[in-house]
Amino acid sequence: MKKVKIGREFESIEAHFDDDKEAASVVKTVVRGRENVTRKIVAYSVMAMMAVFILGAAILGLLSGSFSGLQAVWVCVAPFAGMVIGHYFPGLGEGNDTEKG
Repeated sequence: MKKVKIGREFESIEAHFDDDKEAASVVKTVVRGRENVTRKIVAYSVMAMMAVFILGAAILGLLSGSFSGLQAVWVCVAPFAGMVIGHYFPGLGEGNDTEKG
């Protein structure tokens, strides 16, 4: 029986396994879960920063009467917004495989 400890001190998972494949599977699952949390935090941060920039440009446009700044910000922000939204909300049309395994 093998003893596997995953994670840092105070937030570790300790388990006992009979074979290496089972232990490797648990380790991969825990690592994948932590990576997903990190990706989610990065995506939310990027979307929040984009929203702040767009809102700021819109307010400046309202005050100045010219929305060219908003258009410039949107041109810079739109590709990144499309990548984040496209990753989290894949296409649902015909021929798109929405179930990922």
